[in-house]
Amino acid sequence: MATNYIFDVTDPSEYNWRPMDTLTRELVKEDGLDDTLDWAAELPEGSLRGSAWSAAYAHWTSREPQDAVQSIIEMPPSDDRNQAINGFISALAHQDGERAVDAAPLERVFQYTPENAALHRDI
Repeated sequence: MATNYIFDVTDPSEYNWRPMDTLTRELVKEDGLDDTLDWAAELPEGSLRGSAWSAAYAHWTSREPQDAVQSIIEMPPSDDRNQAINGFISALAHQDGERAVDAAPLERVFQYTPENAALHRDI
């Protein structure tokens, strides 16, 4: 219902992340993260879907950063993964801007190797 409303009143060709971000954060609170990610995966490709993925991962990162980063590591390359990374970095920036800048070399952060194991523990 709310998803249909957002698609009706938001022009996907003009990027406006706030409506979907707000809806996604409410869904996480009401339905839990797993159901929200399932919902986001069913949205049509485009900016509104991207906003949903980013918001869900921002919420998750602010509460369980280790689990969020592990999930991103396990995701295959995709637009959804890119938006999950965006949400992850956004949550870090909100909490600690310097930490977010340190995490910015994403290939290093999200490709687990023995050499960067300490980095994963610090996230």
